[in-house]
Amino acid sequence: MARLAEIVLLWAAALAAQPDIVPARIGYIRDATNRLRPLFGVSANFILGEAEHSGVLSAACSGRFVLAKTEDTVMLLDEAGRLVERWTAPAGPALFAFAADGTPALAFFPGVSELMRVERGRLRPVALDFRALEGQPLTIALEAEGRVRAVLVGRNALRVRSIRLATGLVEEERELDGAAAPALALPDGTLVYSSSTGLVVRRPDGGEEPVGLPARALTLDQLSEDRVGVRLEGGGRFALRLHPGGHRLDRLPEATP
Repeated sequence: MARLAEIVLLWAAALAAQPDIVPARIGYIRDATNRLRPLFGVSANFILGEAEHSGVLSAACSGRFVLAKTEDTVMLLDEAGRLVERWTAPAGPALFAFAADGTPALAFFPGVSELMRVERGRLRPVALDFRALEGQPLTIALEAEGRVRAVLVGRNALRVRSIRLATGLVEEERELDGAAAPALALPDGTLVYSSSTGLVVRRPDGGEEPVGLPARALTLDQLSEDRVGVRLEGGGRFALRLHPGGHRLDRLPEATP
């Protein structure tokens, strides 16, 4: 018995001597009360960190950077949540896009139908009139060779358009059969959008893979390089991990007040 007590004491002392174990930071998420929180952990075992910013209307995270929109400001944060830049912006929510390397690229402000590009630490307007595209953008992504890919919702369907930033010319257009809002375009060319049975992940090569959901998706947000945040009708949030070998859907913890 004494020997067992010695072992337990040695084990406890060894644990106490070890540095604190910090879970891996996955990305950032906007909670139900519009607060920006870091997301830690691994699949099936996520932890929400303390709220770092409030009044956040829109947010997206590439794994390297975070873009967050408050009523009149866009914040650029690094992967640790440190403020890199802060820009004055039009009122209301925003759509964000990252480059393939995870750096911030584009911001679209639906309230004024204005597209801006992140260049040399500034937000610079792009002379592209989205009002002439016959549809409301749901998501945007930066493509190679100076093009923006936008998924637009019209009266009857969702359409994908690739538009040359310098000229505003539509260089490619297609309809997404059976697709519905919400939708999310990712830097690698992947599209995620709602369907009658849940979600569809459309790969850059055109292949489609269904993902079942327990309820209809209300919003889709980029949580990290390979994870999409899904908020469901009636409550509940999930993280969809995109992987060539198969996608994984994990429930996210609810934020405490």
